[in-house]
Amino acid sequence: MNILFHIIISLFVMQSFATTFDFQKEAGTTVFKAKAMGLNFEGLGTGPSGQIDIADQASGELAVDLDSLKTGIGMRDGHMKDNYLETKKFPQAKLKIESVEGFNLSSPDGTYNFKGKLILRDIEKPIMNPKVVIKKTKSGYQVEAQFDTKISDFEIPIPKYSGLVLKNDIHVVVKSEALERKL
Repeated sequence: MNILFHIIISLFVMQSFATTFDFQKEAGTTVFKAKAMGLNFEGLGTGPSGQIDIADQASGELAVDLDSLKTGIGMRDGHMKDNYLETKKFPQAKLKIESVEGFNLSSPDGTYNFKGKLILRDIEKPIMNPKVVIKKTKSGYQVEAQFDTKISDFEIPIPKYSGLVLKNDIHVVVKSEALERKL
């Protein structure tokens, strides 16, 4: 009984030192960048929603509304959402943040490596080359995260149209504001 009491108290104490930061999709943007035969393509969508908890380490999950992505050409948007991302069946992409190397709340400004996984079409894969730039603001933090992923990792056929074949590599940039949750 005494051991159980100490475990419960330890868990409560550990949780009480965590700080939670909320992300609202209206306060940011998500951009994916792709290439095909020397041409650059971009899709722009809303920012992420979700939360990150910071205690000894940062962790949490952010979601992006895939239906918000737009490339500037309606027909291409329709093909992307219907034929490749299947947004009716899989409306969100999620980014699981597992850790942010060297981040410290008392001195937050800087560029950090982080570890995470992308969940797209119910498939979870580690991201590549992740970096995050964090800057303290009056109301919270400006956050810009970047990482790379591959289309084929998520069982998506490589998009082709009129002889153009999209490269397998996608670069993702997420900009947002993180606001500290008030208790």
